[in-house]
Amino acid sequence: MSSIKIILPFLINCLATSYYVLAQSTSDFIINAGEVATEIIPSEAQYRFPQFEKGEVHFRDNTFIRATLNYNLLYGEMQFINHQGDTLALTEDYKLKHITVGKHLFFYAYKVGFLEILSSYSQLKLARKLNLEIKKSAVKLVGGSGGTFAGGPGNNMNGPGKGSSYSSGFSYRELYTRKAPGDLQLAKKDTYFIVDKNDRFYEATKATVIKLFPRYKKAINAYIKEYKPDFNHRNDMQGLLAFCSQLSAK
Repeated sequence: MSSIKIILPFLINCLATSYYVLAQSTSDFIINAGEVATEIIPSEAQYRFPQFEKGEVHFRDNTFIRATLNYNLLYGEMQFINHQGDTLALTEDYKLKHITVGKHLFFYAYKVGFLEILSSYSQLKLARKLNLEIKKSAVKLVGGSGGTFAGGPGNNMNGPGKGSSYSSGFSYRELYTRKAPGDLQLAKKDTYFIVDKNDRFYEATKATVIKLFPRYKKAINAYIKEYKPDFNHRNDMQGLLAFCSQLSAK
């Protein structure tokens, strides 16, 4: 009987530890009413990179500046550290051509936000928008109802874009930096895009791929039927675009 008493707490502890690891691995963040999101979500989880890195901001007038940069997943902003050590966001996004952060390349897509280029092919590129989005909310938000609304940076109805707000009249930035008026659940989300040779952006779907490679519709359909690529999975998209690029190179 005594051995059971010893083993039982051990098993409970193991189960609790396993549950904690599983919960952490989902990349979901629970913000309870009265808590501040930016205080609950670890700093490293709020950014694309563990620390700000040296990079360059290139503008459409062919000028550029050097800066120390990082991409904020919570606000959908490209941020930099000024000479005074303050963290600020790049403004006038429409003037931006592309941005390098370390060895990583970003483009600004109108009404979409900042996209990170993941791989390049002969006629196109694969890009990703990574953000922390509102998965569930007890707060009634603009564009949706509590508990069903999903939001993310870069769209006024889907997250903390400029001028976006929820029903209480605060901006999404205020929602994340003030005490939450209700429970929130945030999660990291990848959305993939295809960039053509003219730097036009398309969300990665079967229809988009066929539109970009109309001559090879039959072969592409056969590939999709056989391999069943997930258009929300990086490796699957890279494999599909590599296949399409090989077809066009023949």
